[in-house]
Amino acid sequence: MLDVRLTDGADGRPATVWAVLFWGELEAEPRGIANLLACQDLVMRYGTPCFESNGGHDAKYLYFPNGLMVWLDAGKVGAYGVYAPQR
Repeated sequence: MLDVRLTDGADGRPATVWAVLFWGELEAEPRGIANLLACQDLVMRYGTPCFESNGGHDAKYLYFPNGLMVWLDAGKVGAYGVYAPQR
């Protein structure tokens, strides 16, 4: 499943896409998306996240400088995709 995140459209501006995440079984991932499994692998490969946000009970979102966004649940990657920083 692909999850498309939209801005809130504040100040009369139209809502725009700021992130797209893949959720689902690893064998169902879209063609060309790398299989990322552990937080340590992400940090080794992409560096320290530039920020993070609450993803629910024992979960969080990590945002990397290269535009990678990852949802971790109990330290395991549950979803990943791309984001555009909001201004």
